[in-house]
Amino acid sequence: MVSWVTQQIETLAEHAVRLGLRLVHVKPHGALYNVASHDAGVARVVAQAVAALDPALVLVGLSGSQLIEAGLEVGLSVLNEAFADRRYQLDGQLVSRETPGALITDPETAARQALAFAQGEGVVTLSGEAVYIRADTLCLHSDTPGAIKIAEAVHAVLNRG
Repeated sequence: MVSWVTQQIETLAEHAVRLGLRLVHVKPHGALYNVASHDAGVARVVAQAVAALDPALVLVGLSGSQLIEAGLEVGLSVLNEAFADRRYQLDGQLVSRETPGALITDPETAARQALAFAQGEGVVTLSGEAVYIRADTLCLHSDTPGAIKIAEAVHAVLNRG
């Protein structure tokens, strides 16, 4: 599996070079991201592949996840990622997209959540309780209904003077 992940990262890095760019960070996507978040073995494979390719790359993963831990264990710089457009469970995991209310589609609600992350405050879980999530970087999904309006609201609240 390490060679499979390494091959994907190498291909991406090669495309970047052809465009005159340099790969700076790696963030697994979709199912790999989700599995690496809670499966230490998969997380270790991803982290090892990134470190083997270029130990200067930054590994991005779900805040506080196994992927973050694995990255730190192999000596990578990591970014704990938080989601402005998703609800959290009390244990810090994302609520499944299939659960009603898992997606935050109201721009102002997403902006409040992003601001709470930025200020180190708790965010409201689906159950109504607060959970504290470390956020070094934020993600917004382009396929969330109203994504452009959400991005505009998040940008506005984070850039108020």
